[in-house]
Amino acid sequence: MKTRTAIASIVMMIGACGTALADDINAAVAEKLVVSLGMEKSLDSAIEQRVDAQLKQKMELSPYKDVMTKFYGKYMSYNSLKPELTTMVSQTFSKKEMEDIAAFYDTPTGKKMIAKMPEIVSKAAKSGADRAEANLDDMVVMIKSSNLKGRGGM
Repeated sequence: MKTRTAIASIVMMIGACGTALADDINAAVAEKLVVSLGMEKSLDSAIEQRVDAQLKQKMELSPYKDVMTKFYGKYMSYNSLKPELTTMVSQTFSKKEMEDIAAFYDTPTGKKMIAKMPEIVSKAAKSGADRAEANLDDMVVMIKSSNLKGRGGM
């Protein structure tokens, strides 16, 4: 009986080691992918954009720009989010998929996509915001004709 228990324990330990090794390999591949995607630069840029947007909204915060940048750096930087990023990536993609994606982003075309994507997204967001602003009258009409009208709406 003791022999069976010992064997079962050894089998469980080997299984756990195998799972841990696979998790370590997936985490390493996920980390390589996150690096290939240029997440550090993207997150630094996001912090800068967030601070700039807040300063535009509240100019009185301007003297605290460095403090705000440090705060967001503490909670939104690549280094602070790296464990979550690698976990999210490794839970979303298989090892093979992560390797394929990283391989693409390591090509000149992939690198260009990483470099140009923030600009494209920014232009698309501005275009959408401009369209929405130009058509605010349409929203007023939609609100007036909606069921919200009877609940304290316009």
